[in-house]
Amino acid sequence: MQENNKIIIRPADKGGGIVILNEKDYDNEVIKILSDQQTYKILKGDPTNIYKKQLKILVQKGKQTGILTKQEAEFIDIKHPKTAVFYQNPKIHKDTKRPPGRPIVSGIGSLTSALSKYIDNYLQPCAQQLPAYLKDTTHVLQTLEGIKWQDNYILGTLDVKALYTVIENKKGCEAAMYFMQKQGTLPVTQMDFIGECILFILEKNYFKYKKYFYLQTWGVAMGTRFAPGFANLYVGRWEEDNIFYDGGLRAGLVLWKRFIDDVIFIWEHGEESLKEFLKDINKNKFYLEFTATYSKREINFLDLTIYPVGNNIQTKTYMKPTDSNSFISRTSCHLPAWLDNIPKSQLMRIRRNCTKLIDYKAEADKMEKKFVSKASCTRASCLTPG
Repeated sequence: MQENNKIIIRPADKGGGIVILNEKDYDNEVIKILSDQQTYKILKGDPTNIYKKQLKILVQKGKQTGILTKQEAEFIDIKHPKTAVFYQNPKIHKDTKRPPGRPIVSGIGSLTSALSKYIDNYLQPCAQQLPAYLKDTTHVLQTLEGIKWQDNYILGTLDVKALYTVIENKKGCEAAMYFMQKQGTLPVTQMDFIGECILFILEKNYFKYKKYFYLQTWGVAMGTRFAPGFANLYVGRWEEDNIFYDGGLRAGLVLWKRFIDDVIFIWEHGEESLKEFLKDINKNKFYLEFTATYSKREINFLDLTIYPVGNNIQTKTYMKPTDSNSFISRTSCHLPAWLDNIPKSQLMRIRRNCTKLIDYKAEADKMEKKFVSKASCTRASCLTPG
């Protein structure tokens, strides 16, 4: 199959599956994405040498002003950069027949990859101080433990549509600078240099698809190291004006927590006022567009199904309909101890997610069947000639 040049094999955007696409359909989706002239611009040739000289000037500035150490300067100034490559992962959870693609720029070893890593060291601490910040599922569970459910509450989730590509460069940089200033741990000269570095990464985000070079002129590339922290701070800046007032929540909200572009909230002022709230937050100068789901019975968020029982909020494990049995084969060359730990870690995750023991047992049975099925497939493939 790998030698068949008429198909494209890609991991699904979510669910862990593998998707086999007709090469023409895959290419048509890429062309559709790259034809967005507000976001992408086709270049006349390879800009590496020009941008490399500009990066060197930036690094020398940081070194001469004492902002960068010798080791940091050598790390950032990549001598032989690779050209970033564009690809898309099919969103089969949106459409299994004609899945839209999630654009990704693979920039490992690219011109700005080290600079992006350097910047991320300053953005992540700021992002973790945001009042809406969620680290992971465990953090969600800890947050829900402190809430007493009331009959008038409504559970809801929000998804920010295409967050990474809606961030206007200057606005995104201003948001990052705002939170660095608020944190107050860096001198002004260093913050200004970091801001200059952020704009350099955003404005020099070039890549190649087939024989053509492109420049992303709007938004941050999904694939660059500092993108999650940068996007987190961008939405955090919007939240300061629209969700959090003087350290408290906007009227009607009992809870508002966010994992990058996924929000979980609890509303207490009835469905009609909730609809007005959702309409209002979609009118903003940050180009943010929210897709909402809400219910008094249950919602799905990250890998949890969340639902109220009495005055408490309970949870169980949630798997997307497109979730597939993508556990690694037992015949893999990974360390045996690492392979042995997979079932244990997965069962621990399920137990953590499930409030009720009966839900855990049901999910554990499903998980056991997945492992047995994977082992059976592996044995069968080993016995098949060729």
